[in-house]
Amino acid sequence: MAHGPGLSIAIAGKRFAADAAPLFAGFRLEVAPGSVVALLGPSGVGKSTLLRLVAGIDTAFDGRIAIDGADAAAAPAPGFVFQDPRLLPWLTVADNLRAAAPSLGREAVEEALARVGLAGQGDAFPQQLSGGMQRRAALARALVANPGLLLLDEPFVSLDAALVREMQQLLAGLIEAGRPTVLLVSHAAEDAARLADRAVVLTGRPVRVAEDVALPIPRARRSGETIAADRARLAALPAPTGQMR
Repeated sequence: MAHGPGLSIAIAGKRFAADAAPLFAGFRLEVAPGSVVALLGPSGVGKSTLLRLVAGIDTAFDGRIAIDGADAAAAPAPGFVFQDPRLLPWLTVADNLRAAAPSLGREAVEEALARVGLAGQGDAFPQQLSGGMQRRAALARALVANPGLLLLDEPFVSLDAALVREMQQLLAGLIEAGRPTVLLVSHAAEDAARLADRAVVLTGRPVRVAEDVALPIPRARRSGETIAADRARLAALPAPTGQMR
């Protein structure tokens, strides 16, 4: 059963300057409740901007983005994981979580950290954690902010292959347990093959959907062969996906 909200994205126009060519014009995307949609495409195409629009961080556009029928800017803020952890260095890990969810008590903080494999780390400061642990803390912060809607902007970037696989497994387990709606920005076809229900490939200016690929086999039932086949299928799509790694 789906737990996350549905998204309805209709961007009539988005420019960064009045005299600039539009980044988005006539762009539409529907996201089913509780689904994981990977947004793929080359650097600079507008994937991260799209996440900021959905998050209500950037409201300078024409059109409407609705989260379960409510305007994105008025809806509860999503859980957002950025390309770097963005933990506040002067706060403990526990207080970084409370910065996103001020009402969290100590027990709730410990439960949130345990879910991402950081049990007992609440009193640590970010600089005392490894890079992988900082990513886990950032994911915990996103989950306490809004466990129903997660926006993930290349959450595995700059991690080595072993840590990427570890984080993919962690995220897959959290998705299966909570059934959030997830928008996952990535350059990597494998992220989509392992985690997504659907891969949407963006291209052009203004941005358009070049490919919309269903990945219907449930994550828990995807074998290594299935993942490899889907990864190859996505990587073999025509440009712009030639820039995916």
